[in-house]
Amino acid sequence: MMFGVKIWILLLPGIATILGIAGTGLYLFQDKLIYFPRPYAKEDLTSFDSRGGVTLSFSADHGEQVAFYVPSANALPDQIWCCFAGIGGQALAWEGFARRNAAEGRAFLFVEWPSYGASQGKPRPATVRASTRGAAIALADYLGMNADELRPRFAVLGHSMGAAGALLAAEELGARRALLFSPYTSLRDMALRQKGPLIGRLLRHDYDNRAALASLAARPGTRVTIFHGTADELIPIEMARELHERHPATVRLIELPGADHNNLFKPAEPYLAVELAEAP
Repeated sequence: MMFGVKIWILLLPGIATILGIAGTGLYLFQDKLIYFPRPYAKEDLTSFDSRGGVTLSFSADHGEQVAFYVPSANALPDQIWCCFAGIGGQALAWEGFARRNAAEGRAFLFVEWPSYGASQGKPRPATVRASTRGAAIALADYLGMNADELRPRFAVLGHSMGAAGALLAAEELGARRALLFSPYTSLRDMALRQKGPLIGRLLRHDYDNRAALASLAARPGTRVTIFHGTADELIPIEMARELHERHPATVRLIELPGADHNNLFKPAEPYLAVELAEAP
């Protein structure tokens, strides 16, 4: 018995070292567990331009960035929806949504996650904010406007982790209208749910929708609508219910019976004409 105890005592430093190395690796390389950037093919960009889209290139501290703009029928839009894709998607994935929901005076600005598509850098809350600011300034330059004049026209829209990007953009742009599809409560909650307590505790930066919504709800006149499928297998609808319950006067929750994480846009269509018209 004593011999066995001594063996364990001798092994403990090595075990601790291995665990420390593993924890450090998870801490330093966790981005690969969270983000899944994909570049565009050249034809993706040229075909967008050929359909009347506008590619906006600008510089940020984290590298060269590219955002995309679908103009309204009139030259100067009354409302501009700033859109963010989910963490496995690309900004241009919103083009179909924008075309289907086009209306006079309504335009769409797609902001890319840094390192995704044709944009450089690393995705972080700070770089997402910086990319949003840069895209808004680039759009104002394209429209021949002052960036401050453009700000009251912005609303935000995002799906899944893109909902977190949209809420960060709302803070940056001063937007008071948001449409969120399948949002979570926080990235830390999702890490605990999907990756376990080790990744959850080692998470270097969080996208906290609870905090972001609390900040947004404190802004007079703010209106947030959440669409969430009752059969969402990735982000449970209980998270959307919690966000709604925290701010019932500001946040409207539309539950889509039987819809899962990705197939919720079609069942949301009956509501979208009204919801999109209510901005900014």
